[in-house]
Amino acid sequence: MRYLALIKYSGIFILGYILLLSLSYGEIGLQPIFTIIVGLGIWLIAKKLHTIYDKLGIRETFLGLLILGGAVRLLWAIFIPTIPVSDFQYYNDAALGLSQGIPTASKNMGFTLLLSLGYRIYPNILTGKIINAIASTISILLLYRIGSKLINPQVGLIAALIFSVFPSEVIMVSVLGTELVGTMMGLIIVFLLFNLDRTRYRFILLSLFLAGLFYGLSLTMRSSFLFYLPVIVLYIFVIAFLTVKQKVEIFSIFLVGIVAGLSLIVMSYSLIVGHISIEPIATQDSFPFLSGTNVDSLGGWSQSDADLYFSWPSAERDKLARQEAFNRIITNPREFLEFIPVKIAVLMGDNDYGTLWSLKAIDWGKGNFWGIYAPDGNDWSKYAAIRSRIIRISSLLTQSTYIIVWFFAFLAFKNHKISLVPTLVLTVIFFTLLPHIVLEVQSRYHHYIMPMIILLASTQINTFSKNNSNQGNGSG
Repeated sequence: MRYLALIKYSGIFILGYILLLSLSYGEIGLQPIFTIIVGLGIWLIAKKLHTIYDKLGIRETFLGLLILGGAVRLLWAIFIPTIPVSDFQYYNDAALGLSQGIPTASKNMGFTLLLSLGYRIYPNILTGKIINAIASTISILLLYRIGSKLINPQVGLIAALIFSVFPSEVIMVSVLGTELVGTMMGLIIVFLLFNLDRTRYRFILLSLFLAGLFYGLSLTMRSSFLFYLPVIVLYIFVIAFLTVKQKVEIFSIFLVGIVAGLSLIVMSYSLIVGHISIEPIATQDSFPFLSGTNVDSLGGWSQSDADLYFSWPSAERDKLARQEAFNRIITNPREFLEFIPVKIAVLMGDNDYGTLWSLKAIDWGKGNFWGIYAPDGNDWSKYAAIRSRIIRISSLLTQSTYIIVWFFAFLAFKNHKISLVPTLVLTVIFFTLLPHIVLEVQSRYHHYIMPMIILLASTQINTFSKNNSNQGNGSG
């Protein structure tokens, strides 16, 4: 009981803290108005959803949501001409090189390889955006299946509804980054780990092998997936219906799957370059330690750290970066401890990164609005004003939806009994925050865990909307 109480109060504190961080970020005055409108909209739509699936059936309703979410993503991919910048230009260039058989190693090689396969068919950034749209649509399906399996189909449906229109997920379709494919990979792993049939042990072995395979692949998509290995190991060894021998066996199978996933990436790259190379799984560097301990840059990327890192001999860069990061911490430990909440705020408070990397990265050339020349061909200023207004609304909308999701997730943790989903969500949040105490932070680094936060929030939304719907039926 004390253990459950510890989980309960820890969850209330952590989720409550992140909720307050999300509330503190945004535009003063308008942000609360948008948040209230978005919150009421989600609640009313969820309430209406009960009526719709009662008439049509849950599967039919979900199919409609899946088509809606897929169509929105595909249209965004086609009609939003975002230009790759920063890391996204890096992935694009590396993938183009690989698609032409040019040996090009990059960080997160799994994503680069996937992108290069698409570029072999059609070497254009639109290909990458369509890959993102497909991955994000698959994520809607996976989230529904996970919610239906772990809780009930109604909660799965609400989670799919929110995720299908979740602004930051849709907006990032036009950005050639790891966020959407990485999110899909994470959901595949969760689905395989928790879709276990206790009556079919061979099926469990297959599921754990596949979970390991996709986990190995995910490590090459985004190395930060390594943070969640303790969560997976803990889950495997607390499965109640398995013996100790069986737990050891399925964990071993999971490890074999990881090796298979990493080997698949190595073989794919080796076939392209014409010789065996382990470079695809050895491309990560220690720069995030250096930038993550820079108080002046709030733990984010900085040009000064980049200049320092590349000023060192290439063979010693990683070692020196770790040493410098450690020196920054021990030189002024009090300053570093006070710096940690600031980094958490940067990581978890802001959710309008999609606006930065998608809408602000569109080719807004003079006389050009989303690729369409200004009708009068003269006065560009009014179109610039429209652009500014769209970006502003996007930021308000993405942050409002983010706040509402955290609000309902907090209420779910507070009001519901401690069970698998709340515990899983709390553990995932904890292992997201912990390594970023010393690593570089950006707001988009929390993108991968949002489906699980949405799932937890959906349990509370389902309770509110269902209870209200039942009261309405009773009063009639």
